[in-house]
Amino acid sequence: MLGGVSKPVFFKTAAAVFLIGATTGVEGRRKMFHPSAEETQFSDEPEVLEQESATPAQALLESADGETVGLVLVDIQKCFTGADHPTGLQLQTIGGEGKGGDKYKAAVVNLVRKFRKKYPNGPIAMGQDYHPAGHVSFVDEANRRGNHPYNEVGGPERVVLGMTRDTFDSNNEDFQKDREQTPVMTDKAANVQTEEGFVDMEQPLFPDHCIAGSPDVNFIDGLCDAAQGIRTGVDTCGVPEGDENKLRVIRKGFNMGIDSFSMVFDNRMLKDSDARKELIAGEKAHIASNGLAEWLHRQGVTKVFITGIADDFCVKSTAFDLLDTEAMAQIADKAAFKVVHLKETAYGIVRGLRDQDQGPLDNGLRKEYRDREIELSSVEKEKLD
Repeated sequence: MLGGVSKPVFFKTAAAVFLIGATTGVEGRRKMFHPSAEETQFSDEPEVLEQESATPAQALLESADGETVGLVLVDIQKCFTGADHPTGLQLQTIGGEGKGGDKYKAAVVNLVRKFRKKYPNGPIAMGQDYHPAGHVSFVDEANRRGNHPYNEVGGPERVVLGMTRDTFDSNNEDFQKDREQTPVMTDKAANVQTEEGFVDMEQPLFPDHCIAGSPDVNFIDGLCDAAQGIRTGVDTCGVPEGDENKLRVIRKGFNMGIDSFSMVFDNRMLKDSDARKELIAGEKAHIASNGLAEWLHRQGVTKVFITGIADDFCVKSTAFDLLDTEAMAQIADKAAFKVVHLKETAYGIVRGLRDQDQGPLDNGLRKEYRDREIELSSVEKEKLD
């Protein structure tokens, strides 16, 4: 599945993150994370998720300190919080109860309830990691093909992915409208090899996680209700008719051949990648969009509270992309977001943004956020408690 040359170990400190998954063995992890073919069929997404609102967005917004506010919840799903999953076990939240524990889940649900109470019409975007079985980022799939064995000591590796032209040119909006007919949802598209003319990207490998159609891909219990959504199936949260300005589910990672950390863009738009350079030069950034920035901009949002899982991957990528003015000009012209990170309800896989001293990696991540002018704040400071 993954062509090209192995790169050095991605995170030397990440051994603990993936050790539990590694010790179960490939077959054990496959059994844990790969449902049957019937279970992995994509469920029908509610029609309302694709509708545009006919109501002027500005009329529905509440303001705080002269800003129109929105809340972005990144990947707060059972697959990242369950005790049975390698991605949901490591490190600890600020209360010491363990990542994804009941105390953490309650804090997230309470935050959403209080946000909705304070800002009855404030937009809430819920990010959902949503991978097909055999996704390009899954280490078990790489092992099955035998060309990139999992590194049990050092954690995930970066591998070079030679992306097929069909995959590179695929439009996320087309996929969201008609998943069944999208050519990238095939084994052939995932079985890529580095060849002349292909676009090379680096891909970290992870334990299988958040597989579409499986129960654990859904949001944690109570989150959909707190956001005033409708639980419509095993793996989704629907939007009530007429509330399209207040709630949006942003799925990402659904393309078999492309990973997506950010809710704004998939990984074709990662900084300094060849794929990004080509898309920007061709003014085609929109094909890599997951839809978050455009939706927030339509609602008139200028201040974004962001939180979720994980500070060092998907939360970070989403926050950074919201401030990527070069790319933003191609999808949401004149959008200008102030991004505020809420620490109590976010954590990192390898490193976090806690007040406690977690060593130089934590301090380095803080610097990354601050260098991008992302405000490191709290629920209490923002008066959302």
